[in-house]
Parts: sequence; structure tokens; C-alpha cells
Amino acid sequence: MAPLLAQNRMLKAIILLTLALAAILTSTLNTSHPPPLIESRDLTPTTNTTLTPRTTDWNSHLYHGNWLLCLLSAPTRTITQSPWIIHNALTLQGWTSTKQRTLSQDALSSLGLDDAFTALGISTDYTKWFTVTATHDTNKPPYRATWGKYLNTFNPSDGVIVARHNYSPAWQAARKGVPRQFVPALRQWSDVVFLVWMKLAGSDREVLRGVEHVFRYNIANRETQRILQLAMGEGDVGRAPETPGEWPGSQWNIDEDSAKVALSTRNSVGVVYFLAQHKEQLGLKTIDQVNIFNCKTGPSNQWCLYFHIVDKAA
Repeated sequence: MAPLLAQNRMLKAIILLTLALAAILTSTLNTSHPPPLIESRDLTPTTNTTLTPRTTDWNSHLYHGNWLLCLLSAPTRTITQSPWIIHNALTLQGWTSTKQRTLSQDALSSLGLDDAFTALGISTDYTKWFTVTATHDTNKPPYRATWGKYLNTFNPSDGVIVARHNYSPAWQAARKGVPRQFVPALRQWSDVVFLVWMKLAGSDREVLRGVEHVFRYNIANRETQRILQLAMGEGDVGRAPETPGEWPGSQWNIDEDSAKVALSTRNSVGVVYFLAQHKEQLGLKTIDQVNIFNCKTGPSNQWCLYFHIVDKAA
């Protein structure tokens, strides 16, 4: 009889404990959190934020841009830093990286960025420029080749990154029917480009920490274009031009609302990740200026974004 009584008491205790845990879990799930980032990353600062989510399209993007700026301002210890800090990780994860010098002045000028470069004090001497293509083309169990590709042009001496043709492994895998579990862990533009930048900088810490200019070039994403029009129209797409003007186009300081809205796009978030998750290597950086401009090289218009990066006081 005594053993049966003891078993009943234990069963009741287990039931009470289960109900308590369920109550805690329900409370946690009902707690409001900042909106999720566009890409799946744990970048949430451990410090509290006073930002309040909004419901309108404009305020939603404004809130998101503000929150991303908080990630740049947050101390290093409060932001999860990227584990990808050794260049050999590219090979180990199935990436092949090729570096090519810019072959001529015409090749550099064909980007249609000469006016921007000159205005920003960036050298247009083609011998200072390199294009690096990272292609995920090798099976490295448990991962499969996805043929994701990041093609970007760099001028390390002037701290410039031009993001040109970028297709993530996850996006390519979805197109080719590769199950998501076979997509490499090293998959984000921000991590791959950081490893390339680190390789180009070599042992020169000043070059590594000298990143100052990032261009998102020839943006084809229609949703990004719509949000950029929202920024140019200050909340009203109908007030914005169909395409931005040529350099400098629409330019804002980062404390202006339109700049924060522009920062909330898919093409902008990778730049924030690049800076926020590599604080230990790059130092504390933030963005202080945003331009939306037309970088066309012929009759067709091209959307471009520019971010000016500065050191952030600790």
C-alpha cells in the first residue's frame, strides 16, 4: 500500500510541474519581441530597446531601420559575433574563390560609378580594383553544391566594396530543388564577403578596419525598389520618381527617416550584418549616410544604394 501511495504522490508532483512549465512557456510566447530580421540570425541585443512596433508600411520599415541601427550601436558583447573568421572556412564549406584584377580603365568605368567615386574621393585607377567571385560548387558532406555565387568588386586601399551579382546558396538551392538541410552553414553574403575582405587585407589591420564605402549595385529586387521609392517619397510611393536620379540621387543623413527606411531592405540588411557580426575584427562601425541613385551605363536604368561607414565611438 505504501509504495502505491508514494507512486500517486510522485505522479501528482509530475503533473503539477508539467502545468507550471506550460504556464511559463505560454507566458513567454505571448511576450512581445522586436520584429524578426529578414535573414535568420540571432542578432538581438541583450539590452532592452524603447522602440515601439508600428503597423503602417512606412512606420514598419522605419522601425526596422531604427532597430538595425541599434545593432550597430550596441556593444560587441551584446551581439552574437560570426563564427566565420578564418578564410579557409570557405574551402571547408564547399566554396571556390577566384580573384581577378580589373583589366582596364574601361572595365572599371563600365560600372557607371565614376561620378560617385570622384565625389567620394575614391580612386578610379583601375589597378587598385579587384573582382572576387565566390561560388559554392563543391559537395562537402553533409552539404551539397548549391551553385550560390557572390561576385563583388573591391578597392581595399580606399575601403570600397561594390556588391554586384549575388545569389545566396539558399536561394539557388530552392531553385534547383536541393533540400534546405544540404545548404552550407556558411551561406550569408555578410560572412563570405567578410572572409574575402579579410583575405584582401592580409596582415594590414588598417586596411581590414578601413572599410568605408559599400555599394549595392544594380538592384533587381522589386520589393527593394518599392521600399526605396517609399523612402524617396517620404512615405508616399506616388510622390516618388519611377527611378532615382543619377549620382548623388536622393541622399540623407542617417538620422533622417528616409535613410532608415532605405536601410530596412533586403539588399541593405547584409551590410548591417557585415558590420554588426564582425565588430571584433572591423571595430565598432556605423552608417552615417545613405544614397539611392541611378547607376545606369546605357539606356536602361539601374538602381544603386550607397552606404557611408564611419567609426562608432565605444
